[in-house]
Amino acid sequence: MELFSVIFILFTGVVLLLICIWTLKNGISPMPTSTKVKRALFEVLPEHLEGVIVELGSGWGTLCFPLAKRYPNCQVIG
Repeated sequence: MELFSVIFILFTGVVLLLICIWTLKNGISPMPTSTKVKRALFEVLPEHLEGVIVELGSGWGTLCFPLAKRYPNCQVIG
């Protein structure tokens, strides 16, 4: 087995272990925002916003990045 493969497998294992530990500690697992939920959210959000947007529970950033793209004049914190 190549060194890169071994390092990749170990890194992936450590990441998965940390996700499991974090899930057990907090009682909730990281869950990406679904396309359906994003679509529904963007339907009710105003067209223009100014200021800071704080996205609580941003986990994987699947909502932060679309928010930053839609509101380029705002600072998005996740």
